[in-house]
Amino acid sequence: MRSAQPSASFTAALYFGGAVLIGVLTWIGHRYPAEVWWPYPVTLVISAWMIGQTLLGNIDAGTKLIPLLGALPFLLVAIPVLRPKSKAVWPAAAFTGLVIAGSVIYFAFSWNYGVKRQGLTATLVLAVINAVLAYVSVFLCVRASKTRMFWHRYLATFIPCLWFAWCAFPWLGEMP
Repeated sequence: MRSAQPSASFTAALYFGGAVLIGVLTWIGHRYPAEVWWPYPVTLVISAWMIGQTLLGNIDAGTKLIPLLGALPFLLVAIPVLRPKSKAVWPAAAFTGLVIAGSVIYFAFSWNYGVKRQGLTATLVLAVINAVLAYVSVFLCVRASKTRMFWHRYLATFIPCLWFAWCAFPWLGEMP
């Protein structure tokens, strides 16, 4: 039955599995970076540096936390997914809106700098990837709010969090 709710143990496995998958993909991207495949999201890199400097006493030690920092939004936003009978979509929708608004502002202020440092093609490709992921995230949130089905809610949570950890707020060169 398509509308049947999964068991609590299955939702817990998906919850932690999604966080691990995002963390592993973030680790791979950080370990083997490429301009487009993992464009060093500023939110993760700067957070890792700040944690490394203030808590660990070494700015470079914080970069080892990047996979955890990438998975953390999913662990927070996906809490309603843990309850199989929950119909909440608002955390995913709010997170999606926040990432979209932040991305628009970020690209508006850093576009010229990105074109100067990365080139027009790389900056444009990153902007298009972000726009496509924004569209997909909004589509998934709208569908999840209409159907309230578990898998729709899960994808509406997972995809924006993966986008955030992968290429939202891409590093467009040295800081101004």
